[in-house]
Amino acid sequence: MSTNTDWYQARRSGIEACCRQLAAEGVIEPLSTDEEETRQWMLRELASLVEGHLHIQLDDTLSAEERLAYECSVSYDGRPLGSPHSGYSLPFWLLADGRRVGTIAIGTMYSGIDLLSIASLYVDPAERPRNIAGRALEAVFRAALANGPGGIRHDTH
Repeated sequence: MSTNTDWYQARRSGIEACCRQLAAEGVIEPLSTDEEETRQWMLRELASLVEGHLHIQLDDTLSAEERLAYECSVSYDGRPLGSPHSGYSLPFWLLADGRRVGTIAIGTMYSGIDLLSIASLYVDPAERPRNIAGRALEAVFRAALANGPGGIRHDTH
């Protein structure tokens, strides 16, 4: 194995250890490949992007055509959003009291020098007064420090 491969694998192992710790603490739950579960996760991802870019809060009543139009308007290339199971992040449900209350995606590569990247974060509107996002970010930060990364990075719009 080359030095570059060793370096990358060591960082990937640290990221995976962070995710295992967060799951054990009840902060996150991995997104399964079940089609309906993935669709629900993607609706929250779309809601996050629409709120960030267009300042509109979506509800659960979007038609397929409306969803597609929103996806194309907030994606960087004007195309529908891709699967959360491919790419450079790991998708999870964000948990509070054992319930799914949002979504989070954790990057599979470090951002900058040894920073764990939060690729996406969304909390359901009804749950926002409970500081779930703040507590989740603190938990991710602690897990990062305990497992190799020196901190976290979360870019926002």
